Amino acid sequence: MKPLKLTFSASGIGPTSSAFVCYSMAKRVSKKPEEFGKGALEGIAAAEAGNSAVSGPNLIPLLTLGIPGSLVAAVLYGAFLAQGLRPGPELFEQNAPVLYGLIFALIGANAVAFFFGKGFMGLAKYVIDIPRYILAPIIIFLAMAGTYAVRNEMFDLWVMVSFGLLGFMMDRYRFPAVPLIIAFILGRALETSLIQSLIIFRGNFWKFFEYPICAVALGLSLLIIVMSLVRTARSSRKKPVVDADS
Repeated sequence: MKPLKLTFSASGIGPTSSAFVCYSMAKRVSKKPEEFGKGALEGIAAAEAGNSAVSGPNLIPLLTLGIPGSLVAAVLYGAFLAQGLRPGPELFEQNAPVLYGLIFALIGANAVAFFFGKGFMGLAKYVIDIPRYILAPIIIFLAMAGTYAVRNEMFDLWVMVSFGLLGFMMDRYRFPAVPLIIAFILGRALETSLIQSLIIFRGNFWKFFEYPICAVALGLSLLIIVMSLVRTARSSRKKPVVDADS
């Protein structure tokens, strides 16, 4: 297996988003993107790297700004409030021992996870040998149980089934599902932040370009979009045209 040449981890957006972002970036820079979705080791390594790398950075917006970046961070935020600790800049001044204990506990947890992962790596490979007719019902049952357990409503199950069918159709007709998943996960947070910013700027969208950080972020986003369009146009030109009369 060729080593993964690019690892991309996103902080503050949760392990699910980070895993899909890393998978998408690994597929984009891979020399064999057609193998992704068929058990490519680069794709598996990228998703797991993103999933693991975001655990620590998730605490950065939580502890410094009081903004949880994932479900686990939100639970931890509630635990802080239950103990009379309010995450934010003052937390570092008033409760420094608690924060240092949390940091060292996280370091120790990573060390323990490394040795456990190293020890069970040999057993984990046998999961691949499980037949699909056994593995598929287990996955479907766990997905339905987890979906229903959030709010105990049948509507959530119908939404899960609908998105499952949508994902099947997108895979069948070769539409990339990763951008849709990332947009679905981050869309609500993006919309909320955009509305808050526009309220502060009194509806003036051009105010975003007056701040260097916002201007650079928007410029990079626009550059990525343009580069993707250019790359798509070039790849479509390189495809051979099949003559109908031949």
